[in-house]
Amino acid sequence: KAVTGKMPILYSGIAFVMYQLGGAQKLAGAGVKLWVARYHGTDKIDPCSGNLNIGKFKRWTAWQFDCSNKIDGISVNVDKNWLAGGEQGLLDLMAG
Repeated sequence: KAVTGKMPILYSGIAFVMYQLGGAQKLAGAGVKLWVARYHGTDKIDPCSGNLNIGKFKRWTAWQFDCSNKIDGISVNVDKNWLAGGEQGLLDLMAG
């Protein structure tokens, strides 16, 4: 944040946040946003509302939900991600 003026985004899977970062209480409390990798199941993540149940993180900013997508012209698999709030969410993220 000192360099860009923006809060960082943590990219992580659920297990790492819970068991290696202890629920990330300090990070979530400081306003760090979460880009969560979760390919199977929605028991901890609500894809419609953006709500989340991972330690102290209660909302996701981005959700990587697939890593085997195909796109014409790209020979390897690519990721699929959702950004909370759609286009407005992207504008808010860039602004703040």
